[in-house]
Amino acid sequence: MSLQVGLQAALPKLSSIDPIEYDTEAQRLIARGDARLDLDTTQVGADSITYYQEYAVADAVGNAAIMHEGYRLIGKRISYDAEENIFSIQEPRTGAWPLYTNAVTAGGSLEDMKLVNARIYYTDPGPFTPNIKAKSLQYNNEDGKETLTIKGATLQ
Repeated sequence: MSLQVGLQAALPKLSSIDPIEYDTEAQRLIARGDARLDLDTTQVGADSITYYQEYAVADAVGNAAIMHEGYRLIGKRISYDAEENIFSIQEPRTGAWPLYTNAVTAGGSLEDMKLVNARIYYTDPGPFTPNIKAKSLQYNNEDGKETLTIKGATLQ
């Protein structure tokens, strides 16, 4: 009995509309249709999530989002390492009024991430919205002190 409880505590909660598939050879779980992976205070959602148990890595595809303590980062595809709490994301978007950001790629953790070929918009993104185009943005939140380093910036 204690082995079962220990095993359940170690596994994340994976849910979806469609039945979850399990590939024993690859040790992966596949959830399709409004899939969601709950890991303590972090959730990953997407159209489809493949979770590789051996590596504790989730691959979320289609309308992918990672949420943590009220913060949300969305994109086309997210790869999330549950043990290291790091991610990589294609076409990320995030923000809160009045600042919004998008990029080609992003990676790191929610406390220390780099966005490549990014834009920061003042108010809602659009063709006439004032924005800063940057080769890279480095966001860091260490001990509650937030910093943003912008490289190769152009005001548009």
